[in-house]
Amino acid sequence: MEFQKAIQPLLQNEIFLFSSKHGIKNHRLTNTEKANNQITKAEDVKVHSNYNIWTGYHNIADVDLDSDETRELADDFLNPTGVEFGRSAHTGRSHRVYKVLDLDKKKHTRNAYTFRDSETENTIIELRAHGHYTMCGGEYDDPKDTVIFNKAEKVSEIIWDQLHK
Repeated sequence: MEFQKAIQPLLQNEIFLFSSKHGIKNHRLTNTEKANNQITKAEDVKVHSNYNIWTGYHNIADVDLDSDETRELADDFLNPTGVEFGRSAHTGRSHRVYKVLDLDKKKHTRNAYTFRDSETENTIIELRAHGHYTMCGGEYDDPKDTVIFNKAEKVSEIIWDQLHK
């Protein structure tokens, strides 16, 4: 499913969506810039922009499955959820979105885990909670790589300890 078809379900889940410059993953947008570029209705979406989920708002968290191994094991270890998407290179399975019922915005921000034996410290999984964001529409650095939504339904509710484990 394309981002255009996923917008309405994402908005119904109270997911904070915002636009950014097309074709560039912006890592340094200010909170004001994010807030000014918020998408509140499907008609706000323009074809030549990138779109992002701002984690933490309405207790939304994203699990980013960066390695092939974590994507293979995700169904066995993560609770099912209604929002699953990712790069076409990862068959749209690299992100799972949850509503964390007990999200603590001071304690629960970001956890990243790397391969211990890797010289480059490659991240295998990242849990983004308060104050981060995830690109969910637009164009990556490689224009052939697009966003695919496997699911855009109701997000699952979970507590932090369940998700973190």
